[in-house]
Amino acid sequence: MQIRQLFSLKTVWYLAFALFFSMVLPIIAVTLDCDEVTKIGWLLFGINSVYAVLSGLIAGKAEHTVFFLIFFPVVYMLSFRLFFESYAVYFVIPYIIFSLLAYGVTKD
Repeated sequence: MQIRQLFSLKTVWYLAFALFFSMVLPIIAVTLDCDEVTKIGWLLFGINSVYAVLSGLIAGKAEHTVFFLIFFPVVYMLSFRLFFESYAVYFVIPYIIFSLLAYGVTKD
């Protein structure tokens, strides 16, 4: 991976979406006073898992480096304590797996 690719507009977009799904969606859920079951069901299992798969598919289809797929799990791991209980850190592993599997599906 070249340094020029690391400091590109693609990197900014991957980081922006990672911050949105890791920080903004939980803030919206807290503001709407959602209970824990809703936050776990919709945010952790639903929306974030779909985002992990879609980011893997998009990165693989566009021939982006696999490095971009690490942004979301890392940002999520750094910010989960603000909104969720301690068990939420275990969702990082499936997010990485979903992203990498989706990335691999696009490769021949």
